[in-house]
Formats: sequence, structure tokens, C-alpha cells
Amino acid sequence: MKVTNGSKLTINYTGYGYSERDIRLIAVKKGAFPDLSQAVSLTGGKFVHVF
Repeated sequence: MKVTNGSKLTINYTGYGYSERDIRLIAVKKGAFPDLSQAVSLTGGKFVHVF
């Protein structure tokens, strides 16, 4: 997965295998991971369903 933040947010995802996936994207300030207490959802709290 590659995320680029410029004038608009671009997310490129490539998966391998045959199973479907639900992906949740969040942002935390640099160095804060794995403390996700102040995480911001980039998808409004919803999953992105990919085939």
C-alpha cells in the first residue's frame, strides 16, 4: 500500500491471493504508532472493501 498526500490524497493498493479484504485507513502523527488513541479515520470510520 502506498499513500501520497499532495493536493489530494492518493491511495494505491495491490493485494495478492484470492480472498476479499476490508481495509480501514487511519492517520496518526509521526512517531505515535502503535498508540492509536488519537488516530483519525481517513474513510469516515468505514472499511474499504476490495476484491
